[in-house]
Parts: sequence; C-alpha cells; structure tokens
Amino acid sequence: MVGCESGPILHQGYVSPRITGRVLDANTRQPIAKASVLKVNPRQASQTDRDQKGAEWMIAPTPSLTDEQGRFTLGSQKDLTVFRHANLYSVSVTVTHPQYVQFVTNFTLTNMKRKEEKGPLEVEAGDLLLRPRAN
Repeated sequence: MVGCESGPILHQGYVSPRITGRVLDANTRQPIAKASVLKVNPRQASQTDRDQKGAEWMIAPTPSLTDEQGRFTLGSQKDLTVFRHANLYSVSVTVTHPQYVQFVTNFTLTNMKRKEEKGPLEVEAGDLLLRPRAN
C-alpha cells in the first residue's frame, strides 16, 4: 500500500525547510538591502552560472532578495516521495551582493524546528554577516 504511514515520518514530505533571517554588514552591523539569498545543494554552492546546463536553468530555485532591514524568507519545499525518510540532513544557503564577499553557510537538523506537528521544518538563521569586498 503506497502512501500508508506506519510510525512517525520525520519530514512529512518536506525536502527543504523554511529559512528566515537577516543579512548584515560584518563591520557596521547595518542591514544590507537587496542581497540575494538562495538555498543550494553543496555542489551548487561552488558552481557559477556558466557551469549550469539547460535543464538546470529551468529547475533552478529563485533567490530571495533582502528587504530594507536585511530580512529574508526562503520558503519550504514539499515533494512527493515513495521513500519513508527524505535525505534532509542539512541545507546550504548562499548570500551574494555586488559590494560584499559571497557567504555560504550550512544548517543541519539540529537547527531545524517545527512550529506545528505536521508543518514544515523551519530554520531561524539569525544574523548572517557579510564582509565588504576589498577595493
């Protein structure tokens, strides 16, 4: 019987958590507006746009841009799977802005919480600090 549950399922079909936080200048602690925040798999974190092939462009996630207070939200992603447990052990996030050095960080299951019993996993990333580029 496909689709029947027996026992608790850790991820309830979610393959990526909802992530919220702020992006700040590492020196001044001022918010950075219009920084691009994106969930990536570890291989993608080191890829450049020119490394992507045709179909990868079509399924590439859309980045979130920070608001004037540096806040961002990346939505959770749900997927249909035949397997009982998805391989959601960590998620990588990359933050880019033309005036700052790219920042990549990783969140693991220990960072993920659930507000509702069957709701999506969530990560409160806190403040992500970007270093200004050297001129």
